[in-house]
Amino acid sequence: MLDTLKLKYWADSYIPFNLADVWILFGLSMFLTGLISSLPTWATEAQIPTAQTTTNSTQKTQLSFSARPEITDLLPIVSSMKQQNNWDLIIQADGILGYKKDVQGSDIHALKGFGEVNAPFERVASIIIDEDNASDWIEDLVVSKVVGGSFPADYIEYNHIETPFILNDREFVSRVRMKIDPAHKIVAYFYTPTDFSYPIHEPWVRGELTYSVIAVQAMPDAVTTKSIVYSEFQGDPKGNVPKWLVNWFQTSWPKDTLLSLRKEAAKSKVAVHPFIASAFAASSQPASQTFRQPTSSDSNPPDLKR
Repeated sequence: MLDTLKLKYWADSYIPFNLADVWILFGLSMFLTGLISSLPTWATEAQIPTAQTTTNSTQKTQLSFSARPEITDLLPIVSSMKQQNNWDLIIQADGILGYKKDVQGSDIHALKGFGEVNAPFERVASIIIDEDNASDWIEDLVVSKVVGGSFPADYIEYNHIETPFILNDREFVSRVRMKIDPAHKIVAYFYTPTDFSYPIHEPWVRGELTYSVIAVQAMPDAVTTKSIVYSEFQGDPKGNVPKWLVNWFQTSWPKDTLLSLRKEAAKSKVAVHPFIASAFAASSQPASQTFRQPTSSDSNPPDLKR
């Protein structure tokens, strides 16, 4: 869920001075980088087409979606996310480690973080694809919805993020693939860009989630009660926001994401998604048996509006 992977660059809680200072700095940076013209920022930030009022199948790129998640060994991925090679430690607090690194060919840092969540891994993995309650822990999320594919195994996700009035809102369209590892009790979600056609809403700016991975693993010594969450991502909000400012505001993303996820997992209303429950229940069955196919209610979650 993107707002596990939120692109939050403007909250005054992210930096040790007040919001007025942030706007002064922002305005100065825009001026110095030549990104402010005689027109207001909100009128010039992006020139994007008007949203189409209707879409049909011929307007969408033909993509093939899997109805079942890939069953694979995810331990190498989790192990690689623990590695610190070429990563700079930026956060070490509340049992959370956060890192950043430069990415060749990009001005935007990649970020990653990991830490414990006091809830079973199936429950935490279910929160990430819970469209109904995503805004409870993803700050500034207005709408999150599935707009294509086969939810929750392989689908297209749309997210609308609200921004301060000086900026246009952002929206993101990403492909999400679920992979599971029954042997090591891991669920992982892989977010990638997609050419799936979905209308752009004027005057919002279409950002891009360059890549993201969220992996949830049961703790070996506390399988039924605790999880470890690993997350890694790089995202570009596009528009005229200077990249150095994007990097600055994203620094707290690993910590903020995991703290919010912990709070959501502590709520009694959070339940294990039937698809995930069936997938891991099936892992104890003979190899010829598989978990159930998702029902229509699983495949068509309601839109989320705040």
